[in-house]
Amino acid sequence: MLSAPSVRVVARPRAGGLLVATDGLVDGFRTAGRAAAFARDRVAATGDLDAAAADLIAEARARGSGDNAAAVLVDLGRADAPPPPPAWAPKAAPPPPPPRPRAPAGAA
Repeated sequence: MLSAPSVRVVARPRAGGLLVATDGLVDGFRTAGRAAAFARDRVAATGDLDAAAADLIAEARARGSGDNAAAVLVDLGRADAPPPPPAWAPKAAPPPPPPRPRAPAGAA
């Protein structure tokens, strides 16, 4: 099976969300815009990205999509919000490696 992905490069908004979905999900809504609008409404209603993604997939199936459906919702934040702290940071730098043994003088 070969696939040709649909790729677009767009300027990232300062706020809002991102929906990454398979064609099976979009098929249930007929257009990506309708799927995005449904996702936006569900996120606004629940405040939960995981629940909104599950509702989005369930709705695509209820609307007749028979293909595999998957969705990832990403919160890009608000324009006036400070950046979040890093999710993790290393506790300390690892120790340096031990010195390598030197070859005896005259060894090739």
